Amino acid sequence: MAPPTPVRSQAPSRRTEGGSLMRLLRAFAPVLFVLTALPAVAQELEEIVPTVRLTAPERLNQSDEPEAAAPLDTTSPTVDLSPLSANPVVDPVADPIGVSVDGELENIPPAPVLIPLRATRSPLNDTVKIGGSLQTSGIFRFTGETVTSDFTITVPDVARIPTDLILSLRSSIDLLPDRSRLRVSINGADAGDITLDSFSGFSRFVVPATGLKTGTNKIRLTVEQTHRLFCGPEASFALWSEIDLSQSGIELAGRDDLQENTAGFLAAIEAQVARTGVIEVLTDSTPDPKLTRRVLEPLLARLSRVPQVNVSSFYESRSTPPPLARIAFVNAATPQAGFRRGADGAIVLQVIYGEGQLPDLSDILPAAEPDPYLPTVVPGHPNTLASLGEPNIVGNTRFFIKDVAFFLPQDWLLLASQKATLNLNYGFSADLPAGALLNVKANGTSIQLLPLDRNGGGIRPPLQIRFLANLLHPGVNSITFEMIAPGDPPGLPCAPRDTDLLVILASSSLDVPPSPKMRKFDMSSALYQLGPDSLVLPPQLFSEDQNQEATLAFNATIRPLKSGNLRPRLHLTSLDKIAMTPFRSAGLTRQMILRTLSPPLDASLLQATRDSAQDNGQSTEAYRLAQSDSSRSGTANSPAPAARSLGSLGASAVQQARSKITEFIFPGQISLAEWMQHHAGVAMLLQPDPIRPKDLWLIATPAISPTDLARSVSLLRLQAQGNTLGQVAVLSADGRWDSWSANIRPRLLEPLRPGNFRTVMGNYASWSPLTFTGLILLAALLSVFPAIWFTLMTRRAGSKE
Repeated sequence: MAPPTPVRSQAPSRRTEGGSLMRLLRAFAPVLFVLTALPAVAQELEEIVPTVRLTAPERLNQSDEPEAAAPLDTTSPTVDLSPLSANPVVDPVADPIGVSVDGELENIPPAPVLIPLRATRSPLNDTVKIGGSLQTSGIFRFTGETVTSDFTITVPDVARIPTDLILSLRSSIDLLPDRSRLRVSINGADAGDITLDSFSGFSRFVVPATGLKTGTNKIRLTVEQTHRLFCGPEASFALWSEIDLSQSGIELAGRDDLQENTAGFLAAIEAQVARTGVIEVLTDSTPDPKLTRRVLEPLLARLSRVPQVNVSSFYESRSTPPPLARIAFVNAATPQAGFRRGADGAIVLQVIYGEGQLPDLSDILPAAEPDPYLPTVVPGHPNTLASLGEPNIVGNTRFFIKDVAFFLPQDWLLLASQKATLNLNYGFSADLPAGALLNVKANGTSIQLLPLDRNGGGIRPPLQIRFLANLLHPGVNSITFEMIAPGDPPGLPCAPRDTDLLVILASSSLDVPPSPKMRKFDMSSALYQLGPDSLVLPPQLFSEDQNQEATLAFNATIRPLKSGNLRPRLHLTSLDKIAMTPFRSAGLTRQMILRTLSPPLDASLLQATRDSAQDNGQSTEAYRLAQSDSSRSGTANSPAPAARSLGSLGASAVQQARSKITEFIFPGQISLAEWMQHHAGVAMLLQPDPIRPKDLWLIATPAISPTDLARSVSLLRLQAQGNTLGQVAVLSADGRWDSWSANIRPRLLEPLRPGNFRTVMGNYASWSPLTFTGLILLAALLSVFPAIWFTLMTRRAGSKE
């Protein structure tokens, strides 16, 4: 049905029509005004709004005369995106690997390239302490009044060496800017000073790059800091400045300054990882992950942090800014490698492999210089601090600490009361306040307290400090010098000084007595020889991305502390796959591991569950359900609970008896089960068979990342606070390792002779005094029997006569 037609008046008056027209004009007047004003508004906007031209990449120019086509860039190779054949023939000269990018990125102007600073590689500076520390990836901290640290930067072969060194710095608000500065030297030449006054965040500072040359350069940064309110040991910890290594270094005009060679590629990779933390890998197929890792391993030692590796295909479209460098894997018949310039300007390391074989990369990626081993102390001879790699030690902070780390042979062992000697040559200023002292420690134990508030002003006579040699142990040890100098007065900023507070001469020496060749059974031998190839990932345990992340983290972090022929293996597993771990050989049970590594239950959740049960009227009293006849008969025929648990009670009694005997023989030694009850953590390291120490098992939880786990394992090897490397170690959430040792009898590795008999017996007596005493009593009793027999036989012969 059609809608009804509206009814209109048939005879309107002229006045009514005129009024309606006027009202209509008044209603449309604003609209007409806006329409008439639009041209003027448009003209004004045209003067102030910039013109943006949007070009359509696939449409021709619509002008009457089309523009001439731009000539092709012969330096940028084209990319054939057709599918590769099964065995492509790749000409490394004519067909470099290029990557297609979106049209929006092709016209991006060249951005400056920052070649970052690198901290001198040292596993001892991963924790915050007085001095220099690299506690966060890429952030280096200077703590204390005076700190000096060395860095390196590699300048590639460029047409013009940069003239500026960029430093990104921030400091604690407690610094007094007028007396806080950073001095820069490049290859031994002074480059200038920077006032430390950036308190709100990282600020960019520029100093002249005096003396910078192509290749590796040494950058020394010396920080002098003064507290604005206080002076003393507590104020020393409040004084800190940080440098962001990823934003500090030298700046090149663009990626075109980097050449297609080893130096250019390494510089591009360093800059790329410092900027994004990512290394891009392109493949035409799915190569063996081991091949990828073998190519990446030489790069890891040159990077400031563990990178993330993104593996993708050549044919994937990319809309992100192109990287500075990438690695491309091509499967072909003849393995070879070389550097190319990609279509997007990136320097490409093109690796052509075939049948699982990589080309020789020794000329393309030269191996990084090996990390220097810890210096070894030779027992029986004086070892000066200079021979241990330590020059004169100068302390200029109110709280000063210096660790001198060294290595003792793995077959050195003294457990008795033999003495070691530290011949100390030192001096200190004459104006140190009352209470100033020097604390000398051996593996964290104080061996001498020296006052520094009297008889100062020069070098003191040599001082012999004798201490128990059993404070030292095979492997990593340390002698620590710790100075405390109170403020004078403590409530005001420290007065300026032009002399040093403390000096310990490099001629000071450590004399450790020799020992018979004996060995303790623990994880130290395997841990000290761990290297990049030691990590073992069980098949089908993690995803490929997780395997790659763990492998790169351990390859970048773990380096052997000592050479040897043990060839240890570190098996990495997860908490949900502990069935693959031979934990029973170490005396562990599944329940013990889960209780130690599983996160505790949320107490609030348990309380909420109890409250909910009470609200619902549920009683906590015991209840009983009626049973069927078959159930009652089955229950009646089943053995009694006491009978069922007879076997377990017997086993428990044997275990308790064994524990009592162990506690009696080794006073103070607790069992592994009791030790595990008092420890909880995020990872566990164990050695199932101490007799065959090459196999270590590392159980990790999701609460710790592979990078942090690798760093923690590296720090465990450097613990010198007592012999902490037993058979089981637990990593707590705060990054601290605790270890349990089975206290296995040391093994003598050389024949027992009159010359070493006394020392060997002393070691065994110190290992278990009660056992040694029992053996001596047994030997005494056995020696009595011949005397009794001789006496009886002599009397019997006399009676016959």
